[in-house]
Amino acid sequence: MVGPNPAVLTLPPTPIAEAAELSTSDLKQMATEIAKEHSLNTDHFLKVISCESNWDTQIQSAYITKDGTRENSWGLVQINLSAHPNVTKEQALNPRFALTWMAEQWSLDGASMWSCWTILQARGWSLSTP
Repeated sequence: MVGPNPAVLTLPPTPIAEAAELSTSDLKQMATEIAKEHSLNTDHFLKVISCESNWDTQIQSAYITKDGTRENSWGLVQINLSAHPNVTKEQALNPRFALTWMAEQWSLDGASMWSCWTILQARGWSLSTP
C-alpha cells in the first residue's frame, strides 16, 4: 500500500490484551463511529475492513510478494509497515489507531492503497457518505 502518509497519529492506545477481547460487533461499532467522524461511507468502510482482515486485529497479510516473503501488512486494516515506516507494528495491531489511521487516509483520498477498495471502486463505490 502506498499513498498519503501523514505524521504519526497520537491516540490513546488500546492495549493488545483489550484488543483481543473486542468482539467483531465491538470492532464494527468502533469502525462505524470513526467513519462517521470522518464523513465516510460507513458501509464501504466496513466492507473493505471485512475484506482485508475479516475483523482479525492480529492478522498478517497472507499475500506472498515476488521475493517469496509474506507482505508486511498487519492488523485490522492491513497497514503495510514497509510502505508506512512511521507506523509501528504495535500501532497497526491497535484497532483504534488502525481504524483512525485508515479513516485519515481515506479522507486524504488514499483509499486506493487498500486492494479491496480498488476492487470495490471498480463497482462504482465512492468514499463519501451517500
